[in-house]
Amino acid sequence: MADLSNRLSITAVGLLLLTGVSVYFFFYKTQEPNTVEQSISPLVKSLQPPIQPAENTSSNASQKETIKIGENAAPSAGEQEPDWIKAALKSLDDPDQDISLRLEAVAALRNHPSAKAIELLEMFLADRESILVEEALKTLGVIGLNSDFKNLAFNILAKTAGDKDSSFRGQALRYAAMFGEDDKILPIIGEYLAENTSEFSALAVRAMAIVSSPECVPYLREVLANESDSGTRQNAYQILAKIGTQEADDLLKDSLFSKYGDEQASSAFALSHSQNANHHDMLAEALINDTLEHNALSIIATSRAAGNVFSTAFRSQDVSKDDKLYYLNALADSTISSPGYVRDEVAHMLTNLLNSQDPDIEVAALETLSKVGPTEDLSKALVPKFESNDILVQGAALKAFTQHCTPDNYKHLKTLWDHEDEKIRRTAFVVAELFVNESDMEDLEKAAKSKDEFISSQAKVMINYVAPN
Repeated sequence: MADLSNRLSITAVGLLLLTGVSVYFFFYKTQEPNTVEQSISPLVKSLQPPIQPAENTSSNASQKETIKIGENAAPSAGEQEPDWIKAALKSLDDPDQDISLRLEAVAALRNHPSAKAIELLEMFLADRESILVEEALKTLGVIGLNSDFKNLAFNILAKTAGDKDSSFRGQALRYAAMFGEDDKILPIIGEYLAENTSEFSALAVRAMAIVSSPECVPYLREVLANESDSGTRQNAYQILAKIGTQEADDLLKDSLFSKYGDEQASSAFALSHSQNANHHDMLAEALINDTLEHNALSIIATSRAAGNVFSTAFRSQDVSKDDKLYYLNALADSTISSPGYVRDEVAHMLTNLLNSQDPDIEVAALETLSKVGPTEDLSKALVPKFESNDILVQGAALKAFTQHCTPDNYKHLKTLWDHEDEKIRRTAFVVAELFVNESDMEDLEKAAKSKDEFISSQAKVMINYVAPN
């Protein structure tokens, strides 16, 4: 019974050392930071063609089938108006009608793209119910983007977007921006910026996120020169990164090398979440020149560009030892909050530093490796460091290895059971004893004779536990 209690005690200690971090990483979930593209996605989906209802077998079916895309839906003389027109007209004539019925009448117009439907939708734009106006704008977008009535729908949206008396001009501008009529949208965007208010700057930037053409760059430059709202500025930087022309990149670089930390951070965020190799090179240049504040470094360290950017910087002969240690510290502090694939890329990059001629860099790289929490098994890169001539390197390698210790690789720890350093040998033994079995009997018997009383006593317990009956 005493042996069993000791065994449980040993196991508990080992589990604390081995799984305290690995369990966290197993369940740890992260999300990519929200980008301007992600904010546009729901809007794009909302303007997809509607799902047509099942064929109506009632007496009204023939009436609905007479309305086809490309035809004017107005009934000819003597024809009865279709139900969808009647429903829309009733909603317009009776503003006190149940709002759900009125919304249904507006939404139903999506299934009947026609000049008549657009005429009715334009009438709904003057309604007193905000939710009804919003639905009418969205329906204009659906019809315009999915039928032969693009110009008709666009003109109404653009007219509303430019109407200074409309409370819905911003929404109208966003829908109109999706039609690809950039030469007509950009002047309206210019008018919004001329309002010189944060509200209209934000609306203009949201529209430019949809347009994202090189012609937006002058307007984005104006936003960055005059707007103080951090969210709007961040969106502007992301649009510049998406555009990717030399003029756009020059604006991003100016901010990245700015003396102001918030500008650095905003530009770093946009560049580090871009897949453009030139943008990653720009970030690496900033690291090499040692111009970035800690906030910008942290943003890069958590991004998809982290492995590539920091790897380039570490290879540069122009990066001092102190800077390398500082960058490793930034990775250790920040990369843990990244998605798993980012942590893995950073971890692989760190293994390249394990062959450094400077033991201080090796130790820092190993300590960082133990903190970034890679999901992949990197034990093969760590085991050779158990044989290092530097005790600090050995200790750091052991600490990193504990996260990757399994029944398949634990035997490597036995080389450290008689290490001169008490902490190293005891840690190696406690972690390994979680997996030892009858095949380790010879090494356990040797450990039972250790001068370290802790290892000697635990080894004897383990011998009794794993010995065959």
